[in-house]
Amino acid sequence: MSELTLIECLTSSYPILEAERNLQAKLPGDVATFRLIVRIALTVIPPPSASAVRTLTGQAHAKDLPVLAAALACGADFLATFNTRHFRPRSAPPIIVQPGEVLTRIRASLARVLD
Repeated sequence: MSELTLIECLTSSYPILEAERNLQAKLPGDVATFRLIVRIALTVIPPPSASAVRTLTGQAHAKDLPVLAAALACGADFLATFNTRHFRPRSAPPIIVQPGEVLTRIRASLARVLD
């Protein structure tokens, strides 16, 4: 959907590096495909400052604070993650949901528009 510009998918370099590290350890043959998907479908935003991350202490697991800070910095509506239990933001947006839930919400919005 992002590649078709139907939605805008943003991330910072931190989750990309973490995903690449995991792929390299578990599925090294898929790293090149992952990098292609990132290049085509994602807009990579600057990483959040250390002070922005520190202000969010307690709102996510420590290693996930940079992800939450980046989502807040870019004004994301959703933060899609399979680790939803690691996030406890004090403000919304972003709404913390699993990736499939983002699609469910987009489909529901489109259905309302088309009705």
